[in-house]
Amino acid sequence: MLEKFATHVDRQNNVVSWIVKENLEEHDALEAGQELPKLVLQLPKGAAKVLADHRPIELEGKQARLAIEASQESVKLMGWLTTNCSLVAVICGSMMMQSQMNRLAKEAGLEQKLKAFWSANQTKAVEDAYKFLGITDNALIR
Repeated sequence: MLEKFATHVDRQNNVVSWIVKENLEEHDALEAGQELPKLVLQLPKGAAKVLADHRPIELEGKQARLAIEASQESVKLMGWLTTNCSLVAVICGSMMMQSQMNRLAKEAGLEQKLKAFWSANQTKAVEDAYKFLGITDNALIR
């Protein structure tokens, strides 16, 4: 399960983290929509924070590509996360991805709860996401 993801649950800091390792097809997005919430539900209700790393899908100048169906499933998952988590931080692989994520969050009225981060200096993007979530480290995403 979740073959295109690496995941981790930090019970001490109430953080669920995952790395999207490659582009998702519809079946991958459907699986993520079923399995990732199960990780969140392992933590106290409303206390969970999410740290998602999408950088690997845009390495070497490649644009992230989601099939329409996968994109629709990703939007559903994002809606579920923002309803069931206290904060969601997404580390992006490009400035364009960051802009799109933050625009969608703003349009949905979720800009205080969901933020996307990008920097040419990848360490800075990770540090900014940590700061937003109120954490100082993560075993999976560094």
